[in-house]
Amino acid sequence: MLQRLPLLLLFVLASCSSEESQGGAPSPAAGAGPIPATFAADIDAALNAASTVELYALHPDEDEGATDVTRLHGFVVLGQATAGAGDGEAVLRYIAEGVRSKASQAKCWEPRHGVRVVTEDGTRVDLVICYACNYVHVHMGDSDQRGFTTSSAVEPAVSGLFTAAGLAIHGQ
Repeated sequence: MLQRLPLLLLFVLASCSSEESQGGAPSPAAGAGPIPATFAADIDAALNAASTVELYALHPDEDEGATDVTRLHGFVVLGQATAGAGDGEAVLRYIAEGVRSKASQAKCWEPRHGVRVVTEDGTRVDLVICYACNYVHVHMGDSDQRGFTTSSAVEPAVSGLFTAAGLAIHGQ
């Protein structure tokens, strides 16, 4: 089991902007407000209880016509790797650092990074990340979706951990 991450993630997620999404690309124009405390607590609990962290290199364009491909929330998975305990914790720390920066969001939504955290009890949290528009879309299980801004300043460190795990980031 990964070491418990500090409750910093709860604070970070509870203090960041969010939006509801009914599927598809997040809309920067949608109403923003704080992530509800119960949702932030659920995310924090799952991240702190992580037993595995999966890394996904994503193709940034959704291609509805492609068949026989693995997808993560609509995006084609170009590669997948299980992060070692230290690397999994590092990825989550960098993501939290990016969120703390409260960067402004652009409108592109071209995610190239995906992270899946699975706990011992099977709880799953997926983070789909676009560093071009500074946005992280969070999926809890199969239905809950929330999002928040992040900073592209942490992207080189996150991409470095993906590369170290044997994954190639599209366009790099």
